[in-house]
Amino acid sequence: MHLSPFDEARLLEVVQFIARLNVENAHHIGFWGTHPADITKAIRSFTPPARESLKLAYEQEQLIGVLGVDTDAEVGRAWLYGPIIEHAEWQGVADQLYPAAQAVIPASIHEQAVFCDVENTLCQAFAERHGFSARSENAVMRFTREQARALPAATAPELLTHHIPAFQTLHDQTFPGTYYTGRQLVEKIDDHAQAFVVEEAGALLGYIFVQAAPEAGEGYVDFLGVAESARGRGLGRRLLTTALHWLFAFPETQIVRETVETKNAIALRTYEGLGFTRERTMRGYQKDHPR
Repeated sequence: MHLSPFDEARLLEVVQFIARLNVENAHHIGFWGTHPADITKAIRSFTPPARESLKLAYEQEQLIGVLGVDTDAEVGRAWLYGPIIEHAEWQGVADQLYPAAQAVIPASIHEQAVFCDVENTLCQAFAERHGFSARSENAVMRFTREQARALPAATAPELLTHHIPAFQTLHDQTFPGTYYTGRQLVEKIDDHAQAFVVEEAGALLGYIFVQAAPEAGEGYVDFLGVAESARGRGLGRRLLTTALHWLFAFPETQIVRETVETKNAIALRTYEGLGFTRERTMRGYQKDHPR
């Protein structure tokens, strides 16, 4: 076995390898997604660039393992995209990929994260063996275009400039230490990403941030937050319904997914109440990154 650097000539091979394995619960890594378009997008958005941060393992000329690293200096976290491996010596391959991936993580990063299906016992064993601790259990929920035909009408305005300070504050309070700050969410808004809000008497009470991926035929609910004082009034349902209408306005969108912590009973009721069903269950691991 030997490790090889990634280059653009290997892109199709790597994407096909990940897409083939990541549809299986026993191999699934949450950060990758399952559609080749999502996987390609992830590879091309890595920080540091994939030519440095995507590590490949080969046995002779056969690709047998992949481990990528994406980092965010502002959040201070490195996300391990893997290990995703097809080999009888899974742990041995992982143990060669991991040090190579760690070597590219900048000194500004203070924690690492792994996110895998609960049926991916090999990845869970890898995480525990390397000092990661389980931090969360998450349900991946799905909603289809067919279900969208029965959605009730709902309207919530898009995020406007005067909403931004309160939006950032509410997001950072509701999801402290998550993968995007409120400021980063505002910067991501474009033709395929949007935030909707509810406000009363000038006070921002809730928001939702969603992204469409037409090339993958999918949409994603990234964050849904309601101020604690305004919960139980149906604001989350209104925001979610508005966002679903927006996502399915893209003719390519066939399915919308959302990941929610299983202990968040209120959020689960909101999604299930609209017809979302559980697709898989994920487990998140974290550990401090050595300085």
